[in-house]
This record gives sequence, structure tokens and C-alpha cells, in this order.
Amino acid sequence: MTDHHDDERLGVTDDFEGEHMVTSGQVLLRDKLTTRPMAGVLGGAALVALAFSLFQLFALPAEAMVAPAATVVAALFLALAAVTLTVVRTVVTSDEVMVRLGLWGPRVPIADVVSVRAIDYPMIKYGGWGIKRGIDGSWAYTIPGGTGRVVELEYRDGSKTKKVVFSAERPEAVAEAILRATSGRLRIEDVSGAGRSSEVQADHEALIEAEAEAEAAGAARPKAGAEIPD
Repeated sequence: MTDHHDDERLGVTDDFEGEHMVTSGQVLLRDKLTTRPMAGVLGGAALVALAFSLFQLFALPAEAMVAPAATVVAALFLALAAVTLTVVRTVVTSDEVMVRLGLWGPRVPIADVVSVRAIDYPMIKYGGWGIKRGIDGSWAYTIPGGTGRVVELEYRDGSKTKKVVFSAERPEAVAEAILRATSGRLRIEDVSGAGRSSEVQADHEALIEAEAEAEAAGAARPKAGAEIPD
């Protein structure tokens, strides 16, 4: 059952999502994970770089300045990174899955989804956080924070099958929403948390069973105008 908190999650989470993550289809889930420690580090570095630039401009003679323009550019870059590269946003609709780490990330039609599961993030495989490419050709869009687990999504792209992993505040819920969007043609598997994945699958199977019972009850109900036998 979807509670009031989940209903609120279906709304756009911020202005960035509203402007850069316009999707098609009915929204099933929105997820947003923010890593505040990394944002603090990048933001602090940006302030230091900016302060150093101002110090050079107003307190040092021209011949003593050390690349003031480059320092300003570095400060702006760090500030932009603090705003954009510390948040992973995910929108799952009946038509597609859209993931963004900053301005980058996959957009996958639901019809092309091959498999989905929640796993522990294979840090060594991808060599850390951020936008990374694995040795198998898969891509990762991850940030530290949350549960340390990620969503692994495999999908078709023309004649090829591709794989992507991405961070989420609620990775199991994201995987379940993608499963719901596929109308149950996929099953969630979880190599590192079988208990959690079985709960997700059980919830989905219960939903399908409830829908089937509702349809059966509707079929058994007498139509309007029909005579009910004594």
C-alpha cells in the first residue's frame, strides 16, 4: 500500500529535476540521494580558491599574482561540482527510467529493461565514486552515502546489452518500481541480500494476486439489469 509519504515522493523533488528530468508516462517513483560530506568538501574548496583569488587581486601587486584567472575558474568549477555532482536523482515511470548524476546519466525505455537488482556497490570494480567505467564496459553513477547499496540495471541498446549501476536513497524501492513498470515480466534477484529481495518480490506477487482477485470478483458480480435466480 502506498502511504502519504510515498505520495509526496511522486512530486518533483527540486527545480533541477523539474527542468532537466522531464519524462514520459505515469510517475511510479522519484528518488534523490545527496552526499552532504562531499558537498561540504567541494564547497569548502571552492570558498578557499575564491578567497585566494580575492586576496591576490586586492592584496598583492600584479607581479606577485599566481594565475588569478585560473584560480577563479577553479573556484567556479568546484562550486558547480558541489551543486551538481553530489546528488543522484532517479525517476521511474511507466515508460522509462531516468538517472542523473549532475547532468549525466542513462535514460532507459522500460521496454528495453532486461534485468534489475539491488546490490552492494562493487567499489574495487569501478575504482571509487563518481562517473566510472568498469572493465566489463558497464558504467557507474555513484556517490557515497545512503545504505552503500546501488541499483544494477541491464538493458538492450540496439543489438547490444548494456549495464549501469547507480546510487539511490532507496535502492530496493527503485528496483521494485522498475519491476512494476515491466508489468512483472522480470524478477528481482539480489546476490548480497536475499532476504530483502524476497520481500520486494513477495510484495509484488501479493499485488498481482490482489489484482487478479479483484478482477475475478468483478467478473462474478451480476451485470446491471440481469435477473438474479431465486
